[in-house]
Amino acid sequence: MPSDRRLERINEAINRVIGEAILELGNLPPAIFISVSGVKVAPSLEWATVKISVFPDEGSAMALDFLKRNRVIIQSKINDALHARRTPKINFVLDRTIADAEALRHEAEL
Repeated sequence: MPSDRRLERINEAINRVIGEAILELGNLPPAIFISVSGVKVAPSLEWATVKISVFPDEGSAMALDFLKRNRVIIQSKINDALHARRTPKINFVLDRTIADAEALRHEAEL
């Protein structure tokens, strides 16, 4: 099992590689912005959960579809960057923190 520091370095590397891949792929629908808000690699290095934030929130489904369609390319870039025997399979999930905070703020103003 990898050390906590090694897992942290892997999380950071995956975060960076996915962010760069999103920019390089560049075939996002217009006016949709995706950012990687967090990466959590399983201690077994089998899986990595990648949280993404999408703006505007209405573009979330298109953003997830974009990432799923390009998963093989992104996974390949991660494999190249990590230079490890085992690299985690990525699983994209929406980070709803910002949208939920906005909804709460809106409710509080009512």
